[in-house]
Amino acid sequence: MKFSTLKFTEPEALMGTAMETARQMLGKTPLGLRLTKEALNLNSTAPSLEAAIELENRNQSLLVFTPEFEKTVQSFAKKSK
Repeated sequence: MKFSTLKFTEPEALMGTAMETARQMLGKTPLGLRLTKEALNLNSTAPSLEAAIELENRNQSLLVFTPEFEKTVQSFAKKSK
């Protein structure tokens, strides 16, 4: 299932869609979610594309050294087969 932040939903389906998105987010690492939220907040006023890319590069570099990284890579590899 692909995760997307943009989803058009009928008003009566909003709660179900919100809960589905929340469940997908719970499957992500806490640090990954925190850094993503930080990047979204900071990049909304980033002075340049280069600055936004530098922040993303920093976040990727930080996440490579977490215990969850290897498990995530292995899980992705299994799904790709």
